[in-house]
Order: sequence, then structure tokens, then C-alpha cells
Amino acid sequence: MLIKNSENVIEAGSISINEKVDKLKNEGKDVIVLSLGEAFFKIPSIDLNYNLVKGAHYSDSQGLLELRELIANYYQNTFSKNKIEADNLIISAGSKILSYLSILISVENESEVLLHEPYWLSYPEQIKLSSGRVKKIPYWEDPKDFKKFFTNNTKVLIINNPNNPAGSIYKKEDLNNIYEICVERDVQLIIDEAYSEFCEPDSFYSAVNLDKSFKNLIILNSFSKNIGLSGWRIGFAISNHKTINNLKIVNQHLITCAPTILQSCCVKYFDLLINNGKNHINEILFKRKELEKFMDNNNIKYISGSATFYFFVELKSNISSFDFSNMLLNNYSIAVVPGGFYGKSTNKFLRVSIGSESLERIKKALIIIRDLMV
Repeated sequence: MLIKNSENVIEAGSISINEKVDKLKNEGKDVIVLSLGEAFFKIPSIDLNYNLVKGAHYSDSQGLLELRELIANYYQNTFSKNKIEADNLIISAGSKILSYLSILISVENESEVLLHEPYWLSYPEQIKLSSGRVKKIPYWEDPKDFKKFFTNNTKVLIINNPNNPAGSIYKKEDLNNIYEICVERDVQLIIDEAYSEFCEPDSFYSAVNLDKSFKNLIILNSFSKNIGLSGWRIGFAISNHKTINNLKIVNQHLITCAPTILQSCCVKYFDLLINNGKNHINEILFKRKELEKFMDNNNIKYISGSATFYFFVELKSNISSFDFSNMLLNNYSIAVVPGGFYGKSTNKFLRVSIGSESLERIKKALIIIRDLMV
């Protein structure tokens, strides 16, 4: 029997591809993996037995107070001029569940949720599970023109900044304009900042600066990308007290709490983990610049961007991104994610992740991709 609202939900495309990659690797095949949604960091030595007794039990459904305080102070000191309180945060089992919960508490039956393409591929499915209706803004639309996509039925706008899969960053003025439209029309603005550290200095403007009261605003982030702890499932949301309380109530029923022992470890090793992540991110951003030069010199087109560990490579072919991706994996043992997963207007792109392979292997794959497009 199909669960209500699930019949039109598709599997997570990037996860499905990486499951195929694992199967091929288990068969002994050498796959160039450009499909992973993470970068591999060397994690420093951590005592996972720290606070073992307390860590074996439930913790506050809003998250450990000590960790919320550390995150609030870090966000304030790094990204914001405004005061952020621990009560403005909730911690849960990854930002993915908080993305879903944020949509769930913000939509009514069949109300519209706007997505600017390319969007993170789980948003549409989470909207469907929340009984909302997806409305897409093509990737070429300028943020100053978003207003024309709003209707009386629009309840939410979701933005991924920095963007997965394109690596682009929204400008300060664009975010301010978007927020003004949302407040004017009483629309919830959800901004996913999961790649906030993967940026050049002073290039990223966090949504925490839009309004110190966080009216009509939910900001998502996690330890998965910026700190390289995707398997720990520690994510957080920042918003006003009413919204955080609403998220906490639903979180109580679906998650209870993020893993207590891992929250405790994040408290003890917070600075160590943050600094370790920054060192690896600097290496990846250098790698990104090298690959930008390489693609420019080899006539490989991509959406302009300077953040994250992704490139959104443009296909010069009539073949769909899905067919091209399947051909790459089946015939050339190269795994990428089809751009069609990230929006209707982006079906002529491929998401190429540079987080887990060497420069040499990435360059080899890019040349094969280029030559196949001729």
C-alpha cells in the first residue's frame, strides 16, 4: 500500500547513483566518482567515549544548550552583526529533516512553494510530502524578477545559498530584495546555507543579516558539509522563537533528538572540528580554481560560481542529462548527477563534484565528457 502523499515522490537521484557506484566498486570496477554530495576530510582524533553515560540517553529535543550556544556565537561572530541567542536555534538529525519540518509547518494543503532552479533535489519531494505544490523559477531568471512568480497561494520560497549544484552565491542586494517581497506578501523564506564555509573571503552574505527578528525567515545549516561529518547527522535551524518552538514540537514527534553522544562530542571538540574543516575547505577552493582554469582552457562551459565543491557543467548535446549520465557510468565508469534532477530548465547540465577525487582523475573525466559532447 502506498502512503498518502508518497505516490508521486521519486527517489533521491544522487543517492541512487551513488548506490550504483558502490555496487560497481564491489564488483571490482574503478569508477571516477564525481557524484558524491560530500568532500572527504581527514577527521582529527576524537574520543567518542566522551560523556558516554549521558550520551546514551535522550537529550533536549531542541538540542543541547551548550551546542546551541556555541553555534549561535560562531554564526554571530562569523556571519552576522546581529545578536543570535541559543533560543533562536534548534538542532536535529541533519539539516535535511529540518528542511522537511520547515516546509511542513509553513504550507497548507496545495499551497505553493517557489523553488529557484537549480534547487537541491530533495526540496520538491519534501514539498509533496507536506501536501504543498511545487512552482519552479527557471535558472536564468534574475532574483529581481522573482516577484512575478508569486501568487496569492504562495506560502514559501526556498533558496539554496551557496547553491548546490551550481556553486553560485546570491548577492546581498538580491537577498534583501527577495526578503522584502516575502515579508510584504507574508511568505516564509527558507534559506539553506549548508555550504556557508565553502566560499572565498567576504563573498558570502548570510541570511542572518536580513532581519534580527528573523520574521518570515528560517535558516538551515549543518555539520555535514562544512565540517565533513555527514554521517553524524547534526543539523540546525535558526529562526524566531515561535517558529523554533513549532519546529521543536514536530521534531519531538518525528526525531526526539539528534544523537546525544555526537552532540556532546561536538561541544567538546567544536573549535578543533571547525578549524579542521576550514583547512580542508581552503584546499578544495584551491582545487576549484585549478579546475576552473582547466575547463576554461578546454572549452568546457559551466554556470559561473565560486563556492561549494560542485560545478554545473553545460551539455552541448541533444541528449538529456539522464541519458548522458547513464552512458558515462555504464560505458566509461564516470559517475555524475544529471542536471534534470535539479529542475526542468537545467536538464542540459551535469553536476560534477570535486570533493572525493584527485585533480588528475577529475581532469580525465572532464575531457571524456567534453569529447562525448562533440
